[in-house]
Amino acid sequence: MKFIGANVGRRTNSVQIIFALFVLVVGLAHSAFAQSFNVTLIVVEGNRRIETATIQAYTAITTGENFSAAEMNDAVQRVRDSGLFETVTADMRGEALVITVAEHPTVNVVAFEGNSSLDDNVLVSLVQTTARRVYSASQVRDDANLIAAAYANQGRMSASVEPRLISRDDNRVDVVFEIVEGGVVEVERISFVGNRDFSDRRLRRVLGTKQAGLFRLLVQRDTFTADRIAFDKQVLTDFYTSRGYVDFQVLSVNSELSKDRDSFFVTFQVQEGQQFKFGAVTTTSDIAEVNPSDFDVAIKVSEGNTYSPNLVEDSIARMERRSLELGLNFIRIEPRLTRNSEDLSLGLSLIHI
Repeated sequence: MKFIGANVGRRTNSVQIIFALFVLVVGLAHSAFAQSFNVTLIVVEGNRRIETATIQAYTAITTGENFSAAEMNDAVQRVRDSGLFETVTADMRGEALVITVAEHPTVNVVAFEGNSSLDDNVLVSLVQTTARRVYSASQVRDDANLIAAAYANQGRMSASVEPRLISRDDNRVDVVFEIVEGGVVEVERISFVGNRDFSDRRLRRVLGTKQAGLFRLLVQRDTFTADRIAFDKQVLTDFYTSRGYVDFQVLSVNSELSKDRDSFFVTFQVQEGQQFKFGAVTTTSDIAEVNPSDFDVAIKVSEGNTYSPNLVEDSIARMERRSLELGLNFIRIEPRLTRNSEDLSLGLSLIHI
């Protein structure tokens, strides 16, 4: 029992000691932050390009007043947040706040190495890093990404861009973008999911992107580019709507890179919908002096024709020319469609307004 009691006593003493130390540390920290400083002078060291007055203004400190440690920390942080300096430190020397800065270097030269398919003039137009500007690590990273994206638009998906700095005298640096262009990634296969009325082969002929084939050295459209895929979605939509598929949609485009990373497999998932035909085609007018029957000769679509927005536009253009022939200036034709989902028709009313 005595043995157990001794242990309990030692543990109690240990807890008391730890608690006392904790109170001491908290007290010291509180004392440090509660301490105030009377700043009568702000001294800036290390600056070469940035004016001392500019740095002093960033602190937002008015000399001759007392400031807490927390307020002093905030003042120094405001100088850091300006983004003008690589490092910012501060200390009190008597009543003088001394701020020591290390400025970002100035860009001396911007150069490119390893590029052949994109020449220097193209790359210079892409990057924001230029000579005689302050070096920014974040801007250089963004520029490297822009260069890589430009190569990706050429189909060079594996291109890599690594920025390198060469230090010069007078706090200057050369920025060199080292480029490994990589090979062109071809589109190995284009397929479709959801198409019923048109075969894959027919739809491939519509697209701007082509599959790599026997003449791949002569065809430049068999390389994968994201911009061309966006164009292909639009031409597919135009192809279907011009044939009466007014509800057609490209639901998704899946671009899968091969295991060897040298080719893409592109799959368009589409929803064709139903094919519509023209219903009744009529002309009306909101203008009293206009006789709608005078415009019948200009209408080249009739009930039962496969619906096409191109035919509607063509009829409107003919009717507007007919208006000029009849001396009816400033006449505008507005088409209005009436959908009938039961017989899959679109009634067309051409109104003079």
